[in-house]
Amino acid sequence: MMIGKGQLRPGQSVLITGIGGGVATSALAIAKHLGCPTAVTSRHQWKLDRAKELGADHTILDDGKDWSRDIRAWTNKRGVDMAVDSVGKATHLSCIKSLARGGAYVSPGCTTGPDATTDLARLFWNQLRILGSTMGSNDEFHEVAALYRAGHLKPAIDKVFKPTDCRAAYERLEAADQFGKIVIDWR
Repeated sequence: MMIGKGQLRPGQSVLITGIGGGVATSALAIAKHLGCPTAVTSRHQWKLDRAKELGADHTILDDGKDWSRDIRAWTNKRGVDMAVDSVGKATHLSCIKSLARGGAYVSPGCTTGPDATTDLARLFWNQLRILGSTMGSNDEFHEVAALYRAGHLKPAIDKVFKPTDCRAAYERLEAADQFGKIVIDWR
């Protein structure tokens, strides 16, 4: 999603919203593997602290207000090359405002709702790309899986549950108490 469809290149800057979820922590790992400066957002300080431990360069405590000026300041007014936004409605416009000219907005989900408002003038004046993704192509999946197998990327595993504890796993996810992947071990 980030490398293939998003065309992310080493050293480009990346904004990742909703750090703590499995998609966001994977996006952070991939961006750091490519040597990309990263900024992350969360409504929880403890998740930002964990993201710093995983290499996030800049953190923003999301209080529901527009934080695009913070990103602009972090990038010396340039903006980021890519925003990976799995949050959706609540963060979409701040992401669009945070993008550099020619930047890419990648949506792998929308946990706060699908009906986002955007700034169409900013879209065409800054020649932005808006991309939807369900985690990339088959080739990209195998490329990233190979990086995990080789130990170049490490998944952020929050907690492993037994199949009999699926309800507790879902409740943890629903409460946003996780940082990384929630795993059901079927062995």
